Amino acid sequence: MRAWPEELRALLRPVLPQGAFLRRDMRGLYVTDAPRRGAGEDAGAVEALGFRVECAGGLWRITPDRALWDAFEARCCAPRGDLSRSLARFRGIAPTREGLRLFGEGTRLLEASTPAERAAYAKAVRQRAAAALRTAPEGLFALGCIAEELEMER
Repeated sequence: MRAWPEELRALLRPVLPQGAFLRRDMRGLYVTDAPRRGAGEDAGAVEALGFRVECAGGLWRITPDRALWDAFEARCCAPRGDLSRSLARFRGIAPTREGLRLFGEGTRLLEASTPAERAAYAKAVRQRAAAALRTAPEGLFALGCIAEELEMER
């Protein structure tokens, strides 16, 4: 699971213009200056890989979309801890916009994070799960898997 962020970078690199940077983004997953390096406004190649792209100020903010969520869930074969076991029933259910945001944040934290960031993420996932149990079910299994992986570093 730790290799996931590097695998995503490896997916993106070939479709970005030569010389474009690909950095971690505090509001998304990655940010790149691809539009300034010749990609223009056309982010179709990046979106075809399963990412959402928001263009602003000559930069693309790149976040994961449903296709990457599904690919990640497929990799998490069996629940490993209490959180993922309790969220396994939500496997295969579409994530909400907030779920995708948390998925991007968790993927970013898998690459590098502080203990405080890991604790805050686990808390956010548990709060999201509690809200989903009270309202409508939503995809949560991937979030539980990431939270447990991050908690293992404590």
